[in-house]
Amino acid sequence: VSILRALSREGRTVVCTVHQPSSRIFASFDQLLLLAHGRVAYCGPVDVSGEYFGRLGLPPPSHENPAEFFLRVLQDDDEARGV
Repeated sequence: VSILRALSREGRTVVCTVHQPSSRIFASFDQLLLLAHGRVAYCGPVDVSGEYFGRLGLPPPSHENPAEFFLRVLQDDDEARGV
């Protein structure tokens, strides 16, 4: 991730997909795009993503990996809608 960050600091566009990153890896990204059914569920800075979900009434637990929490919340929404 540090190499990708260095490339982005040089002005290059870096797009990366990571499936279930550790908390440390998750925190190393600047921006986050979460998709659900091809639609944007969140797009913005990683460091305020928890606050965003908190304002929606879904605050991430402090003891849980944020990436796993977001995945679970988006998956639970699918299950609640019968998708």
